[in-house]
Amino acid sequence: MRPAFLPRRGIALIMTLLLLIILAVLVGQFSYSTKIDYYTAQNQCDEVQNHYALLSAVNQAIAYLQLDAMQEKESQEHYDALTDVWNKPQQFTVGTTQVAYTINDESSKFNITNLLQEPKPDETDDQKKPLTPAQQFERLIDLLQENQKIIKARTIRESLVDWLKNKNGKTELEGPFLNKAPILSCKELLLAKDMTKTILYGQKLGDSGNLPVFSGLIDYVTVWSDCKININTASHVMLQSLSDKIDAEQADKIVTYRERDSNAGEKQVFKKEDELQKVEGMSSDQANESIFPRVKDLITVRSHYFSIQAEAVTGRMSKRMFVVVYRSGKKISKLFCDEE
Repeated sequence: MRPAFLPRRGIALIMTLLLLIILAVLVGQFSYSTKIDYYTAQNQCDEVQNHYALLSAVNQAIAYLQLDAMQEKESQEHYDALTDVWNKPQQFTVGTTQVAYTINDESSKFNITNLLQEPKPDETDDQKKPLTPAQQFERLIDLLQENQKIIKARTIRESLVDWLKNKNGKTELEGPFLNKAPILSCKELLLAKDMTKTILYGQKLGDSGNLPVFSGLIDYVTVWSDCKININTASHVMLQSLSDKIDAEQADKIVTYRERDSNAGEKQVFKKEDELQKVEGMSSDQANESIFPRVKDLITVRSHYFSIQAEAVTGRMSKRMFVVVYRSGKKISKLFCDEE
């Protein structure tokens, strides 16, 4: 005959096992929650560290721009070129944070707001007439797609102009704003009707050698500049966009001239706009094919607007900052900041 207390002992054992299982689940959940809280706190700490590291990078970049202005004042030569002290990518470490930044000349790009300028009556000889902003922009798009005509340049231009004209508001910011409300970032161009991410940022083919279908406007347009192209910092494509008379070969000659060593052992630069005539094929003395008179009103050798692009990485977290500054002498004014 079985003792009456045995079933009770079995129930107690089962309840003990259930209690242990519940405790194990609770401990595991608590441990998981603790790890999540730890990683969240660590990520927030890294985010703060990245933020202040980026501010440090921006301040250092501004110091380089001020140093360049001081050197210009000392030498009494006022021009901006890729040989300047600011045109050197920088990297440094702050604690456990890796920081890198570059400074770009916004005057090396086409200013989108320039499309709002109304064409003025011009009695200049056709041999000396410069391209209008509309013609220059359409030529830039055609050059970027290598004349494949995948993107209709005129449609994009008209879409941008319509959007710019419909913007409302006023601004007190210092800058060459031709529209009522300034565009603070090229990202805003996506608000235009026919502008797409492919057109702005470009797109590549994955099945044909990763060749670009369209390299994108983002590296060639700006909303911060004096609406003239700095011939010392302009890219090969931007140089071609200045005139339909400047083909790839002529642009090569300009770039080669900039990369050639001068008598002083340094890279040559254009210290004045008319020095562009020193490049073979640009001289205004050449009959009927004068290029310089066509572009002299579109170019400059000085820049006032610069963008600073910085990135900071701490642990698993990274953060980027894009800052636009205006330089007048040694005075630097921050105009726009985007952090992501």
